[in-house]
Amino acid sequence: MSVTKRLITALVALGAMLVAGLAAAVSSTAAPYAHHVTCSVNVSNPSEGGTITIQCTGGHHNVDLTITLHSKPVPLGTVTTDASGNATTSVTLPAGITGHHTLIISDPRGGSSAIPLTIGGSGTAGQATNTASQSSGSALSASCSWSAAG
Repeated sequence: MSVTKRLITALVALGAMLVAGLAAAVSSTAAPYAHHVTCSVNVSNPSEGGTITIQCTGGHHNVDLTITLHSKPVPLGTVTTDASGNATTSVTLPAGITGHHTLIISDPRGGSSAIPLTIGGSGTAGQATNTASQSSGSALSASCSWSAAG
């Protein structure tokens, strides 16, 4: 083998090792992180036009969470998470809306918490179903259900 061919072969092998090393370094430092908002309400059967308290944990820090009442989307406001990704706020439900609805609390990165409500009910602790996704390149996809019992 000529000196030129050996040099080219060595350079190609070195380049392949560098690419493999960089890929390993990037994959070990780009581990997915679980920043998905988990929310609960103090009552899942609020009265018509009543006020509910929403408590959220585990979200991204210092972001605005959007609160929307669904069937027909009705914006109820926003709350900003603190440096730990937690937030608490109270919202007043619109008068004239009763029945089964879903309260959606969403973050700007695609995560959300969905809490079923029966408006016009007797007032019991809330339940929520969470979904989260990461659109900024990190691999994050999560889904869970839980009962907020305290």
